[in-house]
Amino acid sequence: MRAIASASLRLRCIHILISLSGNTPPRVRNSWSLSSASRASSRLLGRPFILAFSSSLKSNRLKSNGPQPIACGSILLAIPSRPAISIAALNEGIITPQTRIKCTINYTPFPQWKCVGLGGHGGKEITVEEAIKHSCNIFYYTVGSQLGINRISSYLSAFGLGQKTGVELTEATGVVASAENRINAGGSWYPGDTIQAAIGQSDSLFTPIQLASYVSALANNGKRYKAHFVKSIKSADYSQTIYEAEPVLLGEVEASDEAYAAVRRGMVAMANTYASIRGLDYSVAAKTGTAQAKKRVNGQIVSFTNGFAISYAPADNPQIAVVAAIENVSSAGLPTYVRDVYEAYFNRNSVVTGSQQSNTVLR
Repeated sequence: MRAIASASLRLRCIHILISLSGNTPPRVRNSWSLSSASRASSRLLGRPFILAFSSSLKSNRLKSNGPQPIACGSILLAIPSRPAISIAALNEGIITPQTRIKCTINYTPFPQWKCVGLGGHGGKEITVEEAIKHSCNIFYYTVGSQLGINRISSYLSAFGLGQKTGVELTEATGVVASAENRINAGGSWYPGDTIQAAIGQSDSLFTPIQLASYVSALANNGKRYKAHFVKSIKSADYSQTIYEAEPVLLGEVEASDEAYAAVRRGMVAMANTYASIRGLDYSVAAKTGTAQAKKRVNGQIVSFTNGFAISYAPADNPQIAVVAAIENVSSAGLPTYVRDVYEAYFNRNSVVTGSQQSNTVLR
């Protein structure tokens, strides 16, 4: 098994979180992970599960005296929530796979909220598949306002966001944006907050491993399984299995096969907008996202963006889910890292001897 070598801890630091299927494909039945500190052992053991991560990515809500590593159970900022919101809108009858909503570029109720019209979809009427492909803000502002914050929060929670995943080490719970949480904290909730929650912004705070659990549930047509750091424990001579982690179903987001198929097609179409993904021998379902954030640097408030990507492959027969996050960069560059992980996983027969440079795939 291969891992992604650590990037610099000071600049564009990357999370790579991988969730692998159990012994019975095609669905991702376990979320197995291993800390980057144990990558050498993983290569010796040859186990089909790994987590490699290194990042200084921090929410602007968290105090930090400078760049620091962040573990898979620590909090990030926001998520590519549109697949979950799509399932919610389809399941609640707000839209069908054939429903078309016009991207008006400016969202009429709140003109300050806009869509950049990726892929030239601005001004056109688009379906949910096209909305996922082009990350249309107007589409999700519209369905988000109709869903309302209570249903948005409910579906995000059902997909495992803001929920502990069950890993054996300490993990943060995270926060799902909701009117109740805001009011309990002494604030007020406004309609504009709802549409921001629909695109993964607002008060939401999630962990990388929650994102892996979330995208694995999408791959599983809504079934969400417990995550593991330990897949199995063997005796010293490998003759006995002392412990084997079995799949544990934590919950299920029930929706029609048609709804999940529409979201999957949208995620495949989105992944194929990137040349680095499009040329692979297998299909990848993915969704990227970019979160705006602020932090204090040398006494000054600096605005920046963090890029995220959730994905699984093969799209029609899922075996592995990969989540990546990178600081101070939009999500545009993430598919290259995601591709490297998939290529490492699906092409595991090569042997490399000698030392390797940093920021390359370990073999």
